[in-house]
Amino acid sequence: MSEHPFEGEGFDRDRAIRFWDDLADYYEGGTMQADIPIKIIDHLEENGIIGKGSDIIEYGCGPGTYTIPLSERVHTITCVDTSDKMLSMLSERCASNNIIPLKGDFMTVPLSRRYDASVMSLCPGSGSKDAILRAESSVTGWCVHIMWLVNCWDDVAASIWKELGKDYSFEQRKSGIMESNLNSLGREYTVREFSTDLHIEASAKDVIEREKKRFALYGPYDAEDAIRKVLGKYIEDGRFVYDCTNRMKLIYWRPAAC
Repeated sequence: MSEHPFEGEGFDRDRAIRFWDDLADYYEGGTMQADIPIKIIDHLEENGIIGKGSDIIEYGCGPGTYTIPLSERVHTITCVDTSDKMLSMLSERCASNNIIPLKGDFMTVPLSRRYDASVMSLCPGSGSKDAILRAESSVTGWCVHIMWLVNCWDDVAASIWKELGKDYSFEQRKSGIMESNLNSLGREYTVREFSTDLHIEASAKDVIEREKKRFALYGPYDAEDAIRKVLGKYIEDGRFVYDCTNRMKLIYWRPAAC
């Protein structure tokens, strides 16, 4: 299996944390997920995982892709992220009184209470055994884990890396490591998959400039030629047009003690 760019570029945890702060202005996670967050939240509510009286904690909230719609279905949501920029973007997008931002690493941030449920939404490293136990230690009820199965834009990024002579991919998400770790801990869990069809149309110049800035976050890469070569097949008359189907996986379980 090819390396993830973080591994190939030698990122330690501190560098990975800085990366997400630097990426905040170019983060496209919400766009790539489209209506999947609402589908997932509907499922959680319909199955009694969350409700109007729930106090929940979200690890890796980012700019609020899940936080904001979750806040409309629960009593309070404490949202943890290492990035000042991501938390600032969340505050700008929604100033609801029941959203409680908390800056810190989800593995070490001090918590003063336990919650009805924890949600780990695309939080790097949250599939490890230690992360599972951390999530469990913060709840009296359910743990929820949300991850990519297919993000077509990662395939585009992998093609750009290949043009740069790097054999990087994002295939680790398909390895089933989360389920393997839950099995090893003796947990019973539920898995559901969700998909969305995307149609993206934008200025080719804007898309190329965004990708140049994203690749520059990894180091002194001049990726413009590689980006233009890979994206060129989707560009006509100055417009970038891209269609794909993205898929995500939802896993939820109750800790052994619950």
